[in-house]
Amino acid sequence: MKAEYLELVEELEELNVSPEEIKEYLKEKRKNRFSDVKLKTISLPYLNSISPTIESTALKLSEEQGELCRAIGKFRGMNGERDGIKLSEDEAYREITKELLDVAQTAITMILVLEKQYEIDVEKYVNEHIEKLINKGYVEVL
Repeated sequence: MKAEYLELVEELEELNVSPEEIKEYLKEKRKNRFSDVKLKTISLPYLNSISPTIESTALKLSEEQGELCRAIGKFRGMNGERDGIKLSEDEAYREITKELLDVAQTAITMILVLEKQYEIDVEKYVNEHIEKLINKGYVEVL
């Protein structure tokens, strides 16, 4: 794959295409590479009133993941409480969903920290992640 890009860059340079145009073209090509993969997009806010770090976000992710596990354990009766609060199935799934969104928000916050503070090209890693899922057979290209 890398050789393809290098070959393409050489061809574009020969045509006097600017480096910015090459970068934009390659970015668009990467983005469209998985156009046949069904995606679900959930938009979560950028937490702009706090200053998260990798460390603080990792700790928060652990906390939120623990709360998610507690909600699942409570629903399944795995928490050891005899007289615990009884939730209806709908209430339990709503609680699990809320906790899972907290996990997702925290994970996205960590990704944004990597992107903003360490200039990580997250889109590149998302594409690699999708490719890995396809190769493992978890995702079928339509």
